[in-house]
Amino acid sequence: MDKFDDRYILLQTMYEDSYFPHYLVDKIKWQLIRFIEFLETDERDVQILQEKLDEFTLFVNSMQQEFAEQDSEIETVARESIMTSLDYILHWFKINIPVETAVREREW
Repeated sequence: MDKFDDRYILLQTMYEDSYFPHYLVDKIKWQLIRFIEFLETDERDVQILQEKLDEFTLFVNSMQQEFAEQDSEIETVARESIMTSLDYILHWFKINIPVETAVREREW
């Protein structure tokens, strides 16, 4: 069972930008951590992994209103931060799903 790189800072760019409330970024981070924990079980069925990625993406989609209520939004910096973290995770676990496919349900 592979363990994720504990030195990697998930969503680092979002945490560094005060435009994004940390408690909202934390919600996205915890969803990424749940996905990482799932990958650490050695699941490699691409269809199952894509279903988990769709769940993650739909969760982020659902957060857009929460960000708006805090005068923030999931915009370019957030998109890049989320996708960079997700791409790192996929590469770390050698999952052959392009990040654009991984977030195919994205509305942000």
